[in-house]
Amino acid sequence: MKKYFFYNLVFLSIMAFTTINSQWAKTSKAGNGSVNAIISYGQNVFVGTQNGGVYVSRDNGAAWSEANNGMSGSFIEAVDLLYTGGKLFAAIKYGGVYVSSDDGASWQASSIGLPGDQFENQLAGDGNHIFFATDKGVFHSSDAGANWSAINSGLTDLDVRSIYINGQNLLCGTYNNGVFKTTLGSFNWTSANSGIPSPWHVLRFAGNDSKIFAGTSGAGVYVSNDGGQSWTTAGGNAAGHVIADIEMNGNSLFCAIGSGDGGVLYSPDFGASWVIKNEGFSDYPYSAALGSNQTTVFAGLNGGGEIWKRSLNDFVTGIEDDENGFPVTYSLNQNYPNPFSKGSGGNPSTVISYQLPENAFVSLKVYDILGAEVTELVNKEQAAGKYHVNFSADSKLAAGVYFYRLQAGNFVQTRKLMLLN
Repeated sequence: MKKYFFYNLVFLSIMAFTTINSQWAKTSKAGNGSVNAIISYGQNVFVGTQNGGVYVSRDNGAAWSEANNGMSGSFIEAVDLLYTGGKLFAAIKYGGVYVSSDDGASWQASSIGLPGDQFENQLAGDGNHIFFATDKGVFHSSDAGANWSAINSGLTDLDVRSIYINGQNLLCGTYNNGVFKTTLGSFNWTSANSGIPSPWHVLRFAGNDSKIFAGTSGAGVYVSNDGGQSWTTAGGNAAGHVIADIEMNGNSLFCAIGSGDGGVLYSPDFGASWVIKNEGFSDYPYSAALGSNQTTVFAGLNGGGEIWKRSLNDFVTGIEDDENGFPVTYSLNQNYPNPFSKGSGGNPSTVISYQLPENAFVSLKVYDILGAEVTELVNKEQAAGKYHVNFSADSKLAAGVYFYRLQAGNFVQTRKLMLLN
């Protein structure tokens, strides 16, 4: 009886501790203005702020320091951040684009071809190809930001708030005329608004090759299952909000709510269900930006330079397993670590994980950015369960962006990985 009482006491203590600590916690401040963007890679977490430019944390958000060396102007507002091709890009309000090749230690202006009076909104890119959404339309660089040119043919609303690469397609969200779509290379935009209510304020995108999510200003989250041609509301808790940002981590989705009670909207199952996760926030925490890494989710609030963080484990709900611990859905997870390095002192390999709810013939392949097959990691029948596959970087494999694609029965999903020198 005493042993039983002791075990229950320990269990209740653990549950109480988990309940108290499973919430958002405020980090030290990064400046005094709104947080516009958050990005995390390696050991770095960068934030773009309203009046302090770029801040960086090297200790997962415990402390922040300015990282504006090389940027000009007494008032620097960093609107968005992008990491691709081993370089960090920053969009500066009315200041164009800056690029850093040393993890934010120094910056160089990279704005040749931009009009100079544009209002910067969002960056997107794969390797050398960078796309830039502004209030003067969309600009493209094919040389890692060295030179820019406008790609606005067919675009009837130049106030472009968001930009998103989906395979060989490019989507942009405008403030007044919704979604436009073009194929990479042709750059001839056509409207893709079927199902999105007017007025079509589209602020952010996220997704993969099978499903795309769009965050709107006031109508909540919309979903497309056909590459952005048509849209339906996500419904439930995802409806009726201003969605300022969308962050994807594996099959988990996080949305920054900039209206009502604010906070963070969370989906554990890639949009099938949605819950509000505001435990620990102060009153009316209007969220402006989100970011995440392998352990932590970060939320930047609208005003005051406040950055909050929460363990990614707090969001695990067990929804993907049945009562016997077996998966009930197919999924392909983000590789870890990502990026990974083949250089001296780096990790020459990364782990790709996936799960199967039933027996299936499985193909797992890695492709380069041009679509050429690099290697086949799995090609066989597998039983239902969870799998982890090691991908080692061959010495001849060039640094850059690669894609890995899982096909299991009718399920197909592709994710991106990055290899550094």
